[in-house]
Amino acid sequence: MYMWNENAAVQSSGSIRWSWREATVSVDRNSWTSKGLLQKMNKSSGKRGMTTLVIDESSLRAVGAQLTEEALIVDLVDGRSVSVPLVWYPRLLRASMKERQQFRLIGSGEGIHWELLDEDVSVEGIVAGRRSMESAESFRRWLETRARNIEREFDER
Repeated sequence: MYMWNENAAVQSSGSIRWSWREATVSVDRNSWTSKGLLQKMNKSSGKRGMTTLVIDESSLRAVGAQLTEEALIVDLVDGRSVSVPLVWYPRLLRASMKERQQFRLIGSGEGIHWELLDEDVSVEGIVAGRRSMESAESFRRWLETRARNIEREFDER
C-alpha cells in the first residue's frame, strides 16, 4: 500500500508537476517490492545513471493522418497510431473540418502541412508530446488575417 501526504500540483509550462513532501510505503514481505529488494534497487539505481527512452528515428514517419473534432491522429510506419488533442495546435482547433482535411504529408512523412492554415506539425513533435510553439502575438496576427480573408471572400459573393 502506498500513501502520499502533503502532495501539491504545480502548474509549470502548460503541464502539471506533482510535488511529494512525504511518502509512506507499507511493504508486503511476500511481494517483489520487499524491503531488501527496494534497498538493493536504491543502491544500484544511482550507479549507472538515469535510463532514457531511445526512439528509432525511422519509426517517426507518418503514413497517414486523420482529424476529428477533438484530435489529430497520426498513423506511423511501424503500425502505431498516435493521437494528440487539437487544443495543442490552435490553428487546427480554429479551422473548419473541411480545412483540417486538406493536408499533405511532407518530408517522406516527417511532418504534416496544411496550406490553407499555414500550419506545419512534425511527427517527432507529436510523438514527443510537444504542443505548438507559436507565440500568442503570431496567433493573434494569424486570426486577424484569417478574419480579413473570410470577410473578403464573403464580399466577393
